[in-house]
Amino acid sequence: MNFKTTIILLVLLLFVSAYFVFVEIKSDTTHDREQIRSDRGKKGELLFAADKLAAGSVVELRIKKPDETVTLAKEGTDWWQTDPVRWALNTWDANKIPQMVADLRYVQKFTPGKGDAPSLEKVQLAPAARAVVELKVEGDDSGDARTVVVSLGRKLVGQGYVMIDGDPLVYVVGSEMHDKILDSSINDWRNKAIDGVKEGQADHVRLVHGGEAFEAAKSDGDWSLVAPHSGRVDRKVVSTLLDGVDGLYVTKFIADRPEDLTTFGLDKPDRVVVIRKPAPDPAATQPADDPETPSGDESPSNTSEPEHYTLRVGSTVDLTNEGFFATWEQAGQGADVVFSLPKSSVEKLHKKVDDLRDPRITIMDASDVSQLKIVAAGQAERFLVRTEDRWQFEPGSDPGFAADNGETAAMVTAIMDAKAEGYRPHFEPAGEPAATVTLGALARPEPDVLTLYAVKDDKNKHLVIRNNESTGYLVKEDDLSRLFGPLSDLRDRLVLDIEKDTIGRVTLRRPDEVEFVFDRELPPSALPDEAGQVPAQATAEDSEATAPRPDTQPAAPTVPGPWTLTGQEKFETSALDDLINNLLPLRATKWLPGDSGPPPSSSDAYRLVVQPRGAEDVTVLIDATTRRASVTGIDMAFEVSESLSEAVDAEFRHRTVLPLSTTDIETVSVSRSDATVILKKDDNGDFTGDGSEKIDQSAAGGLFDTLAGLRVERYLAQGATTKDGGITINVTLKDGQSHVVSVAAGDQEPYRITIGSRAYNISVDVFDKLTAPLIEKEEDGE
Repeated sequence: MNFKTTIILLVLLLFVSAYFVFVEIKSDTTHDREQIRSDRGKKGELLFAADKLAAGSVVELRIKKPDETVTLAKEGTDWWQTDPVRWALNTWDANKIPQMVADLRYVQKFTPGKGDAPSLEKVQLAPAARAVVELKVEGDDSGDARTVVVSLGRKLVGQGYVMIDGDPLVYVVGSEMHDKILDSSINDWRNKAIDGVKEGQADHVRLVHGGEAFEAAKSDGDWSLVAPHSGRVDRKVVSTLLDGVDGLYVTKFIADRPEDLTTFGLDKPDRVVVIRKPAPDPAATQPADDPETPSGDESPSNTSEPEHYTLRVGSTVDLTNEGFFATWEQAGQGADVVFSLPKSSVEKLHKKVDDLRDPRITIMDASDVSQLKIVAAGQAERFLVRTEDRWQFEPGSDPGFAADNGETAAMVTAIMDAKAEGYRPHFEPAGEPAATVTLGALARPEPDVLTLYAVKDDKNKHLVIRNNESTGYLVKEDDLSRLFGPLSDLRDRLVLDIEKDTIGRVTLRRPDEVEFVFDRELPPSALPDEAGQVPAQATAEDSEATAPRPDTQPAAPTVPGPWTLTGQEKFETSALDDLINNLLPLRATKWLPGDSGPPPSSSDAYRLVVQPRGAEDVTVLIDATTRRASVTGIDMAFEVSESLSEAVDAEFRHRTVLPLSTTDIETVSVSRSDATVILKKDDNGDFTGDGSEKIDQSAAGGLFDTLAGLRVERYLAQGATTKDGGITINVTLKDGQSHVVSVAAGDQEPYRITIGSRAYNISVDVFDKLTAPLIEKEEDGE
């Protein structure tokens, strides 16, 4: 045999050997296939009797496979991996393993190698099993703890081979346990959700990011920064931060006990969050009436130590920067498990020291404040107290007028809502403060004192110091501008409060000397007698003698009658309603100090006279342009709302100047400088002219609809006329009457019309409808 032949034979031998090892040994044999067919549909018998193995009694699992050995332990109701590393497991997955062992049913058992039964090597239970599961079962009253060992061999289609320690037989069972143990890794059973600490459980947090480290500690429920930093910490920010850690979800487990953390950037992590959970208070955990609780000198000291939870975040997983390597350590364990976190979760942990600060300049709630004292440079001192939910000036600081409850409450709210936009740690003030605000509350033994200073390098901000804190708060000037207003800013803004149903007359005189007098009848029972008194109650005898029969005497009205406008049959009732609703009650939008200009005079203002029953008339003067106003009995000018200034300038006369309908119109003649068109509506509803021209139906319809019930915007002064160059519209009615409407040329804005001797302003829309071209233009080529 030559060398070449020898080589060929060796290659063939290797091929056959490989086929035997990788195909024949691992493939189903005839015996296997017959076994599967014969076992199909069989329920099988329990491998362990119910009294021999109860899944709930298993307290520890050890799983040995060629590539890994792990230990799982039950702690309370939870399962943990305890070796070679410690990590929380999904309880459902871990519980399933002892339950699968307890539920094992075999459909066949045999002595390996006997007769045609396969050998242990054939079913892969020797020289070593594919996996070994050791279950530690806790003891009961009948015995000590014991260990159950199940070896897993080859897996078939839907079945697998197992052996029990101390039993020479091989059992054929369902493949569920093989699937769970052989086809899964411990990583598949680990809990991917980080179980962190809530804000209410923590008392200390340390953050490291980009080389900057700072700490926050909690005392009596309040958080503050730890030296060398100082200042209050926003509890909500800490809560959000800890919730972000508690809600972390592992993307993938990377490595256990890696030899070199440098690979993952975890030797010097860029981000670190350390959370401390204090040891439980024995007094809080031991019932007060527990007979086991020692008393006096026998009370045990609290020897429990606080727990620390540490998250370390290293370098990015890959060049996409969408993931980061990290470790999670709890009570000194877990730091040797490297996993990855998504970028979005890591970014939520990016906090600087100022991000943790409480931006409020006071921690009081507005509803708790009962005293407010403001001392501002150049302004009178303001000292107010709140009693029975209403603010008033402190008796010793009464300025001679009542305080406005709403404005004072708004000022307190503005102080509470002011937030810092920056901070000045260890601020040392120089010079006099711009203002000092003292806030007192019934539930607080000491007030909050806020001292405001000017900021030299930022003229648009104030620097606020609360009490004896060393950190200054930079607050926008506009947020605290109310503190520097005049005393009158807090004056009661209710300047006229009359019941609407007590008013019998309202007179309004405009600057153009047009006057409107509105009257209505008040209920008889509310009218005073000639002496100004309401008639006394008649005696019972008089009542019986003079009382009319109920069926002949109508009931006296109990509400005021309708309003009428002197000299007018009809008027715009909605305009009057709008005026009264804006006038009563009348609140100043702000007070106007004397140096802001004189109050309006009757010559250039709208003059409103309100006549309530049983009281003196009240006169209100309003400058509709500047909105400056004055009222009888008030010594200071004030500003009214824009809606009231518009309401006094409304047109109260009836704005429908042509009270007719389209069915009343016979013809409409429209005369322009160059032509006249006479329109009529035929029986088909189409508009026709008096010649051969083609009428624009849309424009003609708009004209008829606008003329029927023509509404104007405002009456103009008597005798006002239109200029030449406009349009004349003659409306002839079917009853023979006619109306002539003269429309001014378009450059006479605001748009105006004349009907008879009266002139009016009209809206742009009405103007466009009255002046629209009525003849259709011929298209080119026709």
